Amino acid sequence: PDYLAGTSTLLNRLQGITGSNGLLAGATNNPWLVDPRFLEFGRVGYVLHIPLPDTQAREQTLQLYGRSKLKESVSLQRLAEATEGFTNRALEELCNQAGIQALRRAATSIQQPGERLEAAAKRVTPEIAVDFPITEEDLQQGHALVNKHIRVGEIQRLDREIARFCREYTPTGFKRA
Repeated sequence: PDYLAGTSTLLNRLQGITGSNGLLAGATNNPWLVDPRFLEFGRVGYVLHIPLPDTQAREQTLQLYGRSKLKESVSLQRLAEATEGFTNRALEELCNQAGIQALRRAATSIQQPGERLEAAAKRVTPEIAVDFPITEEDLQQGHALVNKHIRVGEIQRLDREIARFCREYTPTGFKRA
């Protein structure tokens, strides 16, 4: 009941909004769950599918999230090729996990006898961390960890379904097969 009332209210407020009077934008990974009333009668002018990143985009994403923390000799091309089906969010997490591995190495280097690794990690300064850049091994460990927690096949299937949904949508409804 609350859902229906809320969407009805929004649809009523959108009635008559055209041109520069207003803009409604939204994003979803489940477009088929969007209330059909939003998709009827041209209320939505267009839908856009943003596909999973290709190898070049994945390499750029890894570079972005690795930033200056990567060891200079690290080549991201092989990792980009090995991460087909990863979302940008999964690539970000891969880099985060690789960074944690580098932090562990830095913390181990300053860890005092009997001190917990977590306590030593809190004492790692940027001056210390610079000597422990992210290595290929760190990235491989991050890849293995993230790969355990995502379902690449399911992500790719979902991406294909979203692409199909977007292809079939027209401003006046859906193409009929």
